[in-house]
Amino acid sequence: LRNKRDEMAQVETGLTSLRAEITRLATRVQEGDEKLSQREVLQSQLQAWREERGRLESERVRFKGEGEALTERINGLEKASGAECPLCGQLLGEDDRMRLVAELTAQREQMRDSFRQMDAQIKTLSQQIDQTESQLNGLIQFDRTQQMQREQLSAKQERLRVDEKNVEVWKTGDAVRLQELEPQLAAEDFACDARAQLAAVES
Repeated sequence: LRNKRDEMAQVETGLTSLRAEITRLATRVQEGDEKLSQREVLQSQLQAWREERGRLESERVRFKGEGEALTERINGLEKASGAECPLCGQLLGEDDRMRLVAELTAQREQMRDSFRQMDAQIKTLSQQIDQTESQLNGLIQFDRTQQMQREQLSAKQERLRVDEKNVEVWKTGDAVRLQELEPQLAAEDFACDARAQLAAVES
């Protein structure tokens, strides 16, 4: 019983450090779960950026086609001679032809500006998509680590539960019995017949 008492004393002493360790680990798990909760936000943002990039790329293709058509029209008007438009067949004076070329050229430049802006937006979106994909990949690896921490926390909580139960059983059982026996052990007031026989043998 005395050995059991010493063992339980060590277990009870360890409960304090075990509780502190569980608290620290639980805090890390909670912080990790908060970090992992960003996944849904990042995935939603990633999807929105991909859709926007796809829309811009389609728009860029359309703009490119319209720009090429404008260039053909401008080239046709610049080469036109006489009073008839080579594109629509309407009468077209020199001043009208030059004015139309200027208007179409200005329109083409606006389209080119828009095209360059779309290129810049697509480049920015691609960078954001790459960064977000990298973050999500990092969170996948972090999730594995987080799972290990959850398992460690669960194991330590179970160990705490078992140790607390063992200490409680000890305190309400064998510890009471040992306390009752301690005076007899101290006074050597136990197994009198056996000790008398032992003394006789030794003498």
